[in-house]
This record gives sequence, structure tokens and C-alpha cells, in this order.
Amino acid sequence: MSMRNDSQAIVHQKQLSFGHLIITLYPNGDYPAIGGMRRIEYANLEAAMMDCKNLALSMLHKASAHDLPLSGGKAVIFCTNEVWSLHRVQILKEAALFIESLKGKYITAIDMGTNMKDMDQISLITKHVCAHSMHDQTTYYTALGVYHALKAACQWSKIDLDSANILIEGLGQVSTALIEILSSNHTSTIYGLDINPERFESFIEKVVPYQPGQKVDIFCPNATGGTVSKKRILDIGCNLVCGAANNQLAQGETIPSLPCVTVQDYIANGGGLIYVFHQLQKSSEKTLQNHIQSIHNKTIEFLQTMYHAKNAN
Repeated sequence: MSMRNDSQAIVHQKQLSFGHLIITLYPNGDYPAIGGMRRIEYANLEAAMMDCKNLALSMLHKASAHDLPLSGGKAVIFCTNEVWSLHRVQILKEAALFIESLKGKYITAIDMGTNMKDMDQISLITKHVCAHSMHDQTTYYTALGVYHALKAACQWSKIDLDSANILIEGLGQVSTALIEILSSNHTSTIYGLDINPERFESFIEKVVPYQPGQKVDIFCPNATGGTVSKKRILDIGCNLVCGAANNQLAQGETIPSLPCVTVQDYIANGGGLIYVFHQLQKSSEKTLQNHIQSIHNKTIEFLQTMYHAKNAN
């Protein structure tokens, strides 16, 4: 195991029997960090470490934005898809042992490429885990938070959500919940975009496959980060960007420079973190719901700040 202090970040790297585990922490006093464990394929170890660092910093911003007494943290498992398929249980066991050695400084959770069953496996070894079977609504509350942010941003932008065309990029766990919420409450036309065409089979009659060149009103980036740019916005013609992906902006882009209303990712996607925090605190249902609903006002406040910043320049 190696550990280094990279500016404010504390980076832990553990050689596993099959691959590497990276955990990056951005301390906020003595508060623990809650952050997901990501398992996707990366070009190389350096790319995995950079993604982990960026995601951990985003978690710090997310906790601060939603008034949560937490540090920022994230874990990334670096291995090939084949290795993950063959040795998943062993990798999770070794990751859990290392998380336990951190003595509560980092609490892991689901993320891209991991699921509730993985967290159940980890919970057999360490208590420093959430989003397992006892916290089975993490994905739903992430989607619900995005929905509150989306409604607030539509209100701000004067977009009718019932008649809007919405492009959802990435048809994973959060998008599944968000599509259900949207289709149950609105008559929006939902377009989907995913690198895996088989995922569309789960959304028959609810999602239309997106075709290049189609124009939409709203773009919800719910996959990997780095997909939001001025060019992309102009290509799809959207007036609003609001989604669950972390670190959505392409390299070199800033929200004030984008040609449409854009909600900061850690404002929109804070619902899952809020949910697991209150589960760990054993908060009341009313406390949880009030905190989730506060994402609406947080979104309005953020958009007001961006509006005044743009007008000041």
C-alpha cells in the first residue's frame, strides 16, 4: 500500500491480487468521507487515479453544497472487465479489508460498475459501507434529487416539463429511476442514448432511441463525465443541462461560458449522498424528505448566482 498527500488530497493505493484499489480523500476536519466505489475500464492506472481524484473533490463540493458534515472521498477499482468478471468477489473482499483499515475515514457506496450486492459483500467484512440492501433506495433518491433540480431549473428557464423533449445520456441505475419518475408525473418525450443498445429493451414505450441531429429541450447527462461542451449543446439545441453525472463539463469548459442554463452537477446529484447520510444517522423520514426537497431551492440559488455572475462581466 502506498499513500501520499497530493496538495489537499490524501491518495491511498493498494495492490490487489487482481488489479489496484485507489481511494482518494479530501479531508474536511475530522468528518468521514462517503463516496462510491467505481469500477469501469480505464486506459491506464494514471487515468484511473486522476478520475478518482476528480470524483473525490466533487464529493467534497457536494457535501458542502448540501450542508452535510462530511469529507470528500471516492474509490476506484482498476482492472479489466475480464478480470472483474472472473474475480469480482475476491477483489471486493480485499477492497473491504483495506477500507476497514482506514478506521472509518472512508465509507464506501455504489457507483458506476458496482451495485447493492457488491456493497452487501463488502458489509460482511467492514461496517464502513452504505448503499447496501439496508439502504436500498440510494439510486432512487439520487434520481429524485435530479428531478427536484430539473423542476427548479425548468421553472427558472420557463420550460414546460410536460411538453419538453428530454435527452437522457446513459441508461443505468439512476436513469432507470429518473425515467420512472418523469413518465409517472409528466408527458415529456424522453430520448435515450447509451453505448449498450440492449439497455433500451427495459424502456419500451417510455424511451425513444436518440438519433444524431435531433434537437431537444433538455439534456440530462447521467453517464460518465466530460460530455458537456458548448459544441455538444449547440449540436443538440438544448436550453437546459441538468443531470446526475459527476464532473460533466468537457475539459476547458466552464458553466458561465456555456450557451444554455446549466445546473452544477453536485447540486443536482446530491440526493443519494443525502439519503445515505440520513440512513447512517438514523434520521426521521421527515428530515430526509425535507433535505431532499431543499435541492429545489439550492438549484434556484445556484442559477441566480450564475445569472448575476454573467451579467457582471
